[in-house]
Amino acid sequence: MPQSLERYREFVDINREPSDQMKLLSLEDIKAALDLERPDNLERVIAGQEEGFVAYSKRQVVVPEVIYMPFDETRPGGLHVKGARMQKGSVYVVKLAGGCSDNQVQYGVSTSQGLMIVGSAMTGQPLVLLQDEGYLTDLRTALAGHIAAKYLAPREITGIGILGSGGQARFQARYLRSLTPCRELHLWGRNRKRVQACADDLERDGYTVEIASSPAEIAQRANLIVTTTAATTALLEPEHLRPGTHVTAMGADAPGKQELAADVFGRAARCVVDSRSQCVHHGDSHFAVALGTIAESDLVELGQVIDNPSLRRPDEDAITVADLTGVGVQDLQIAAAVAEPLLCSPEMP
Repeated sequence: MPQSLERYREFVDINREPSDQMKLLSLEDIKAALDLERPDNLERVIAGQEEGFVAYSKRQVVVPEVIYMPFDETRPGGLHVKGARMQKGSVYVVKLAGGCSDNQVQYGVSTSQGLMIVGSAMTGQPLVLLQDEGYLTDLRTALAGHIAAKYLAPREITGIGILGSGGQARFQARYLRSLTPCRELHLWGRNRKRVQACADDLERDGYTVEIASSPAEIAQRANLIVTTTAATTALLEPEHLRPGTHVTAMGADAPGKQELAADVFGRAARCVVDSRSQCVHHGDSHFAVALGTIAESDLVELGQVIDNPSLRRPDEDAITVADLTGVGVQDLQIAAAVAEPLLCSPEMP
């Protein structure tokens, strides 16, 4: 958490009614506050995310267990509740993120939905409600992919491969642009119409997009692969991967989901997770540990990788894997990036 956020207590009268202090920011307000079209703002937000991962791995963050509530068994979707605060920190963040992968088709609304609450860890009072409609979750997830690639991908990225064609596929591609000049993107998904729509969007973002017929074809053409699906059986097998490939797996964020075969971890020279305890419970690495392909002690947290250069890619021919399930500290940091100027302002009502 940026240190200046701790200053907000100087300006908040804790004797006032909570309703007098609560501020509500719409999605439009949030995007304006972040202003990520400015490179310095994007760098600041990424730096905040990195600080959060490092603090988490140093056990400087209080993170409660994730609540996951599935919706209708006939539709792929559910609700996640996550939260965090820094140890001795003055604020907490609680995030509700829900949605279904067929929202757009069935109801004409975004796949991702949600909101975040920033509150006082001194009084429990809610201070700011961020009606982000799932945007901040999508954003911080994409930035985690950016950070994983920054520290684990090969020096020369010759092709980017994305599995999935939903909102997160677009976010991942968008926020890899500032990391690499590579604009060759290979895309795979099960629904041809959705894949084509995603390809059209990514071409407008400056990519040259080729649609692949299978995940194996993606692995043959790309040395940076990001998986963003809701798959429940493995899409990538160890024999698919070429030496010098990095894979970031984003989709297995709840029990039962899987994108990578367990033996992929057996081939990897570095197996990285955002949260060791969380990923062995649900995540692709859960299957690898449960089957004995690797030991839990083989998993290195992303915060450790950021903080210790010796834990990054060992050589250019290595295969590396990052299994990212999403941690509450990411929500804490992204909410702080939006709310900090407001909470630290002497003009806050």
